[in-house]
Amino acid sequence: MTTHNKIKNITIISVSYRSGMHISRLFNNLNDKAQHKQNLKFIVIDNTNGEDQELNTILPKNLDLTIVRNDGRHYQRSFHMLVVLILV
Repeated sequence: MTTHNKIKNITIISVSYRSGMHISRLFNNLNDKAQHKQNLKFIVIDNTNGEDQELNTILPKNLDLTIVRNDGRHYQRSFHMLVVLILV
């Protein structure tokens, strides 16, 4: 297999503030349309810092999914978490 034909991993990052239902539909839709589901990774930045318990129950269980709690203190919340994720 040549380098240009190599299948790449894709990470989808979404920010949530009590929007688990919408993110769940989005992630299910993307996963359903993916040809190589095993190459998808999903990250949700929870801007409620864990107060939105729905995220733990409504998001699909069959995905490679990480929920990152964000308390947002002293920072512009979404942008700060994105920068942290890129640097890690």
